[in-house]
Amino acid sequence: MFERRKKKQLNHERFNSLITSNSTYRPLFQDVETFDDLYARNTDIELEKEQIVSTERIIKKPSKMTIIEPTFENFLHQATIEQKQIYNDVKNIMLSYKNMLSSIKKESEIYQINDQKLFEVSFVGNYIQIKYLNITFNIDALIKVKMFEDEIYKLMKENDIEKIENYQKVDFVEKFPQLENCIIMDEEIVGNLPFKVFNK
Repeated sequence: MFERRKKKQLNHERFNSLITSNSTYRPLFQDVETFDDLYARNTDIELEKEQIVSTERIIKKPSKMTIIEPTFENFLHQATIEQKQIYNDVKNIMLSYKNMLSSIKKESEIYQINDQKLFEVSFVGNYIQIKYLNITFNIDALIKVKMFEDEIYKLMKENDIEKIENYQKVDFVEKFPQLENCIIMDEEIVGNLPFKVFNK
């Protein structure tokens, strides 16, 4: 009996440290009123190194969740179908211009011509954000991709950058399938967790 109460107290502290002070995770636990309510239903929560065991209220069948680093590639893995389509269309638009190269960094994707950085693409909330000098494009719907394409065409024309003739579109997202049972952890939450989540 004493061990059970001790375990409950420990879980309570860990549970609150994850969802009470960090707004990012509140939506995941929005149906859970209190930890006691959760515990009363015999749904146990255990935080382990690099893992979170989800509850029946969050996922129909309890399964272990792996916390993954908030990198550009992981955001791409976990993006929605529409976000992946937007990203794919945007990348094909960019690479349809001569000498344009792209490289994925930790937090963004850089597009450049002759070693000159032109665009930086990143995931910001529900948007795919593209920065060009002091111009920022936020795309959260496929209908906005055409508007972006028109603006890029104007910018490229001003800089005498031509399109590639008969450019063939490529599926760039096929190598980024959804990662099952994974949660992307942002920097704010990582700093508040009582254990090391991943190596930096």
